[in-house]
Amino acid sequence: EYGRASVKILKKSDIFKNIPDNSVFWMSHGDSVSELPEEFELIASSSTCPVAAVGNPNKKIYGVQFHPEFKSRPNRPHPLFRDFIRAAVEKRYNR
Repeated sequence: EYGRASVKILKKSDIFKNIPDNSVFWMSHGDSVSELPEEFELIASSSTCPVAAVGNPNKKIYGVQFHPEFKSRPNRPHPLFRDFIRAAVEKRYNR
C-alpha cells in the first residue's frame, strides 16, 4: 500500500486517545501482518491493510503499519506523537 489511507481505529488505546475513529495516515509498505503475536490485539485497520495497528495493553507495546511522522498540518504536532509520548511518560513514572 502506498499513499494516503483512511484508517479506522477499532479500539481506543494509549496511543489513539486523541485520534478520531476515522483518520487519514500515510502508508508506504509492501509487507503485511498475517498473524498477531500472543497477547496482542488488533486496534486499527484500513481497506487494504487489515492490520494497520496492534497493541498489547498489558505491556503497553504498540505497532503501526503507517507513518505517524507524516503530517499535512505544518507547525502542529501530530496527535499520535503527543499520545505516544504521554503514554511513555505515564508508564515510566507510574511503575
